[in-house]
Order: sequence, then C-alpha cells, then structure tokens
Amino acid sequence: MQSENGNVRYVVWSELFGWFFLLVRALRLSLQLRKLLIATFGVILTTAGWGAIAVAVSGSADARVAALGDEYGNWPWTMAQEDAHRLSEVPGNPFADGWPSDPLQHAWRTLTEPFRAVFANGPNLRAVVVALLLGFWAIFIWGLFGGAVGRIAAVELATGERYSMGRAFGFARRRWPSYFAAPMMPLSVVFIGTLMMALLGLLMRLQIGMLLAAIAWPIVLLGCAFLVLVLIGLAFGWPLMWSTLSTEGTDAFDAISRAYAYTTQRPLNYLFYVAVASLLGMLGLLLVELFAGGVLWLSLWGVSWGVGSELHDLAVGAADNQVGPLGTAAAFLFAIWTSLVKLIAVGFIYSYLWTAAAAIYLLLRRDVDATELDEAYLEDEPTGEGLAPLVNDEAGVPGIADEDDQDDNHHDNDGSNESRANEPSTQAPGNHSAGEDNDGDSGDDDSGDDGSGDGGSGDTDSGDGAGKQ
Repeated sequence: MQSENGNVRYVVWSELFGWFFLLVRALRLSLQLRKLLIATFGVILTTAGWGAIAVAVSGSADARVAALGDEYGNWPWTMAQEDAHRLSEVPGNPFADGWPSDPLQHAWRTLTEPFRAVFANGPNLRAVVVALLLGFWAIFIWGLFGGAVGRIAAVELATGERYSMGRAFGFARRRWPSYFAAPMMPLSVVFIGTLMMALLGLLMRLQIGMLLAAIAWPIVLLGCAFLVLVLIGLAFGWPLMWSTLSTEGTDAFDAISRAYAYTTQRPLNYLFYVAVASLLGMLGLLLVELFAGGVLWLSLWGVSWGVGSELHDLAVGAADNQVGPLGTAAAFLFAIWTSLVKLIAVGFIYSYLWTAAAAIYLLLRRDVDATELDEAYLEDEPTGEGLAPLVNDEAGVPGIADEDDQDDNHHDNDGSNESRANEPSTQAPGNHSAGEDNDGDSGDDDSGDDGSGDGGSGDTDSGDGAGKQ
C-alpha cells in the first residue's frame, strides 16, 4: 500500500498472491478427516465395482476383454497389499521410495483410463462394452462421493463456513443425475458421430459407397475435427464440470458450458493453476505417505520386540503357509487393517482432486466472469416453525406464548378466519393496508364486552384474517 507521498508502506500479500493462498487452502482442506473418509469410501466402492466386472469377464476367450479383467481385477483389500514386503524389514526405512507422484495426474489417469481404453481397443465391441461399464461405474460412484467432497470444498473455500457431510451428501444426491450427465453428454456426441461413421463404413463395402465416401471425406474430416475438440475439452474440463455443479448448484448444461468456456478462454491460466496445484499436491501426498507409512512402521517395529520375527512376518503378510487356521485368519485381518491405512492415504489423492478442482474453478470464474471468489450457491436451510408468537398478559405486557396459548391462538385464528370468510367482502382486492389493520386493532379496543384479556387478541387475529381475505 502507498502512503500520501507515494512511498510503499506495506504489501497486502493475500491480495497480490490470492490465487496461491487459495490453492494452499485447498491443500489444507483436502487433509480434513471427513473428506478423506468420503474419498476412501469412494475408492473402495469404485474398486469393488471394477473387481466385480473383472470377475464377470475373467473367463472370456477374447484376449482384450481378458486383459481388461486382469487389469481391473484387484479388490480393495488386496490392491494395497502388493508392497507389504517392504515393511517386513523392520527397522528398515519405509520412506525410501523417492518423491511421490502427482496426485492430480494419478487421479485423472485412473478415472479416465476406462474411457481411453474404449478408443485403444479399436473395433472390438465386447472390449468397448466392458470398458464403458467400467467408466460408467466410476462416474456413478464419484458423482455422489466426488460431488460431496467438491460441495464441501466449494462452500468452505468461497465462504469459509463449515459444511456438514450430511448436507453435502444431500446436495450431491439431489444433483446426482446432473453429475452423471455432465461428462456423458459430450461422450454421447462422440458416440453419435462414431455411429454415423460406422454407417458410412458399412456403405463403403460397396464400390459405389466407396466412391461416395471419397467424395464426402472432407465432411468426415471436419466432423472428426469437431469431435476431437469435444474430446479435448472433455479430457481437460470434466473436473470443472463437477466443480460448477458443486459451486453454482445449476444443471449439467451450465456445467458443460462453463467448463468448455473456461478452458478455452483462459487455457494458460488453467494450465498454470493446475501446475501449481500439482506441486502442492505432491507435497501433500508426501506428507500423507510419510504419516501412513510411519503409523504402519512404528506399530510393527514396536510389536517386533516381543512377538519375534516369525509372527512379525505373519503381521506383514510375509510368512509361509504353515501357520494354521488361526494364523491364516490373523494374517487376513492384519491385511485388512494394513490396507485400510493405505486406502486412507489413497483417499487423499481423490480428496485433493475435487478440492483443488473447486479452487481452480473459483479462480477461472474470477478470471473469465470477474466473479468474486467468495460467491457460492447456498441452499436455504430448513427454518422449522419460526419464532413463537407474542401475546399480552393481563397487565398488557407482551410476552412469548407457551404451547397451550399457541394452540388456543391457532384455534382462535381458524375460527375468526372462517367467520370472516362467510361475511361479504366490501373491500377491493389488494387494497388492504396497514391503516386498516390499525382500524381492526382499534375495533378490538372498542369491543371489550367479553371481559377477557384473550378476547382482544382473538379479535385482532380475526382482523388479520379479514385482511388476508
């Protein structure tokens, strides 16, 4: 900030590097336990569904289908067990695996792998169907769990308010069709274009069809250029589609429009934000892996002083098969607990994906639409029955009515409204004003013949009832 004489007195770093602080906040929020748990359950359900599909096609004679079954045949409780042997060398160093991979790139590659396999398998209908089933299952699961994480991140990044898991799942559940439809609409366009080219391919089996296809080939090339643009926008922008739904609370059409607009109008900004977020994510993943590995290593190192090497190998899954039924059951349980710790570490990858995507969406929305970072859609919370009505006691002092008085007041309102409804109305519609309410109140003062304090209250309510009519 500059003083009156033009000298710089101090710099507001939060305004100058607001984008960086927002991405750092995204990293911090992605480490929250509730986001990690949501993402971990999403990983478990995704992997379980993929494993079920893989088992269903494991006996296929088609080599490509069988390859997909082998690739996606790992179950949640075994996917993290492949590197258990590294912990068998206690007190070895479990942190000697080098710098971790980019979590954003890893999550993007994992969730898009089934759809990329569709185009890699060529004209193989069975393999394409299996790959599409794998992809549809991923979108189906993460439309709920990813939508919940993204909703929490969007609200907390924009407003700073805490957003509960229940509200997040309710929000994602109500917009589940939009989360599913947003990436599927561009894929449907590609599918329709592919179907038209397949029909052209059938026509090319004839000589006259070959000639017609050669004449119309420039149109095919133009159509394929459009489809490539659709796929590029989808590949880079599909996380922004879900961030749009989580932030704006709109529909799939608005999500597609914003995702394509932001990635095409500010591509360099987008790539820059993704690069910075990737570096921060690598740092966060390193910390998570250090923590998870430290928990496993310290637990096994501690018990190794009393259990001995043979039973220690059983705990890490490195023992032989001569352990008996109880030892086998114990080894299975040890594998479950070890895999669970590792799965929570894997859950950070997807928690950070949706949280960073929400932060990048807010930044791109500011760059393109000049919208402030603190704006996000907030649904109306249930307000219950509202405030209790005020009543006058015998001395004329207003106070809060108890339940019995509220019930009596409610019945008086119903009765007075019904009586006024049976009377002919002499007022023009829409001309009832506050002054007429005062007249009704003055009428209450004049009608004090009943001798009860509640009678005035009942007449006042009846005056209100006539006003409502």
